[in-house]
Amino acid sequence: MSLYEMQPLGYTYDALEPHIDRKTIEIHYDQLYRRDFERLLWVVSKRPDFFEGKTMEQVLKDPVAIPHDIQKTVLDFGGSFVNHGYYFQGMSPNGGGNPLGRLARDINDQFGSFNGMKRSIKVVAQSIYESGWVWLVVNQDKKLDIIKTLTQANPVSLGLDPLIGIDLWEHAYWLSYPNKLEDYLAAFWEIVNLDFVEQKYEEIMK
Repeated sequence: MSLYEMQPLGYTYDALEPHIDRKTIEIHYDQLYRRDFERLLWVVSKRPDFFEGKTMEQVLKDPVAIPHDIQKTVLDFGGSFVNHGYYFQGMSPNGGGNPLGRLARDINDQFGSFNGMKRSIKVVAQSIYESGWVWLVVNQDKKLDIIKTLTQANPVSLGLDPLIGIDLWEHAYWLSYPNKLEDYLAAFWEIVNLDFVEQKYEEIMK
């Protein structure tokens, strides 16, 4: 049995329509995510002793401990593995709406409102010239923050706890929103899985 498993999609390829089209989800999950996952497994098979007993997030939290000869490959494909886990779990055909409870209160304290947080995420997302991600994270001070990462870098390697990860690589949205990043971001909020985000937040803030 493999040390790592792909995150199950949890919904059909067309379940997020009309916000994200079937073809985009199918290609993104079953080709690109799977390709990166298989490359990660190949690396893991070369040094199974290093990975034994560790989640991939635990591996990424201490990048300097990764053996030098596989470090870049692990950061690339391990990052992709973790990033896409957050991304696909972070959407739901029953998503959308507004956060509740502690997360809602802390968003209001930090950003003024949920809409204020969305606007801040849009500004950060639009500042990325290369392929990358925009994240809502919990920082070392247990405060909500918004960051960007390039290519497949993951916030856990920076000592941060991810809550929401939005994939800004063009393959994530181009078929539905060609050259329309702002429309893609607006669509994401219609399907964001706030139950998943709120659960993660409670785990982090214990």
